[in-house]
Amino acid sequence: MNHTDNPTKRKEMNSHELIMKLRERHQMEIFSSNELWCVHLFELDICPNDIGISCDFETSDESLHDALTEALEWSFDRHYRKGEEFPYVLVGTNDEDEVAE
Repeated sequence: MNHTDNPTKRKEMNSHELIMKLRERHQMEIFSSNELWCVHLFELDICPNDIGISCDFETSDESLHDALTEALEWSFDRHYRKGEEFPYVLVGTNDEDEVAE
């Protein structure tokens, strides 16, 4: 089920809001490599800097907003498979648009 198909109770999120929502459930690394933004998610009780630790999820994209969106979609799929609604719109608001205004 794609949680973004539900049109009720949605809130558009910018990159800052996506990061804050991810921090509620994950440790994370965000970095750039060449032209891409990379996001790694870890369990809350894991220190990403420890030797030998691997992430639970990773993604990369030319857009930081799109990489964060994919990470949050994965997180909600993982944590809310028991029928809770997905209350956020994860498209349409990105930081590049905010800068242009």
